[in-house]
Amino acid sequence: MLRHMDYKKIISIENLLISWRKFLRGKKKRKDVIEFSLHLTDYILLLHQKLKNKTYQHGLYHAFKINDPKPIMVYRN
Repeated sequence: MLRHMDYKKIISIENLLISWRKFLRGKKKRKDVIEFSLHLTDYILLLHQKLKNKTYQHGLYHAFKINDPKPIMVYRN
């Protein structure tokens, strides 16, 4: 079971920014990533607020399979 302090640490703005930097690896030139980056502060603060209030709802995902170099499933919204 997730303790309250663990959840607060996970959803901290600092942790969300660390996660964003990890996500960026190899994706910095993608159009959607560039557009998101333009409003990064607003999006991170909004995400943090929704997670804090427990009102966040993720969107739909599309699943597809790629075979390069081995078969994997990819999930994108």
